[in-house]
Amino acid sequence: MRYPQQRPRKIALGQAATLPLTIAVFVSVVAMQPARAQSYQVIYEFNGNSGYNPPAGMIFDSAGNLYGTTSAGGGAIDFGTAFELSRSGSGWALSTLHAFDWNPNQQFSDGADPHAPLVFGPDGSLYGTTGSGGLPASGGTVFELTPSGDTWTETILYRFTGGADGGEPASAVTFNQSGNLYGTTSNGGKLRDGTVYELSPVNGGWRETVIWNFGVFTSDGETPFSNVILQQGNLYGTTVFGGTGNGTVFELVPAATTWREKVLYRFTGGNDGGNPIAGLIPDHAGNMWGATSSGGSGGGGTIFELTPSGSGWEFHLIYSLSGYGGQGGPFANLAFDQAGNLYGTTYADGANHVGTVFKLTNSNGNWVYTDLHDFDGTDGEYPESSLTFDASGTLYGTTNAGGTGTGCNATCGVAFEITPQ
Repeated sequence: MRYPQQRPRKIALGQAATLPLTIAVFVSVVAMQPARAQSYQVIYEFNGNSGYNPPAGMIFDSAGNLYGTTSAGGGAIDFGTAFELSRSGSGWALSTLHAFDWNPNQQFSDGADPHAPLVFGPDGSLYGTTGSGGLPASGGTVFELTPSGDTWTETILYRFTGGADGGEPASAVTFNQSGNLYGTTSNGGKLRDGTVYELSPVNGGWRETVIWNFGVFTSDGETPFSNVILQQGNLYGTTVFGGTGNGTVFELVPAATTWREKVLYRFTGGNDGGNPIAGLIPDHAGNMWGATSSGGSGGGGTIFELTPSGSGWEFHLIYSLSGYGGQGGPFANLAFDQAGNLYGTTYADGANHVGTVFKLTNSNGNWVYTDLHDFDGTDGEYPESSLTFDASGTLYGTTNAGGTGTGCNATCGVAFEITPQ
């Protein structure tokens, strides 16, 4: 995935429901810590056969194995993979769990071009989405990978048409306690501005229901790229565009047989940031944390917090990142460690303008930025990855490009670790 280009916002009939909002900007830079490159290590370099361009980061299982996707490569058809990285001696070995083989000329109905992280379902299977593929309409898929001994079997749960049911999902899925799946599509829906959908198990299959169509109201969001999170029965997420043109944070509340949207915040594209590609993460107090890919006083996006306040939400600007070309900020969700520090990646920030890994530490109400690593191309570049921790606090992620791997159309991407100092 590359940064979605700005496009004219469609004007739709109606008026979106909006919560009262107070803006509180209270954070500034206390200090900037230097990069600690000595803790960084590439643990795998992707190539054409093993897949390449891993966009979304990885997740751990209970045995310490890592799982992720590549958006390309994986064989002759070259439409991406789901993979496992497991420790092998002092290094890591890759196993391809599934090579996506969609091919319209040969009537393959598999998915293609996965851009979202995998998630483990309550049954131990892996679940994910592909941005395209899935005949007959090739609008993308939701899939399940089920382990059986040393192999994994793929099952397509739903094939999007790209029409009223949505299309081109770029987000991970979220489970509720009843086993239903929720996600977003970046395209499709009634006005082709994207959707939030629900998949429910029915009679051995899955039924899709669009629970929100973006663009229905004048100031509604458009083009969600991130996952939704479920908190106390409500869904929360972000849109890249819409609102005043620079994206939104939204809440969906179930109401009888339908869902009602509340726009919690509309970004201006100024000091508050704009175009959030990343989704939200909650803290233990019920606050929501996120990042924007552009805007801010440094031009490289922002880190923000939304806190419940009376009947509304209060926006707090936590940090403004520097950037390159106005589009260098985070593309992926932030992550908390056990001490409450925030971690993330930037797409094109840093000394070499090809991305960074950073840490934000709360110091008496101010947040201190630490540059953990500046990518230089040979060790990866342009990370679109969320980060994950192992039990010792080591960070793991992927870069969409860079490295020295061969067999792909451009630089292939890497998986990396950053050991705490």
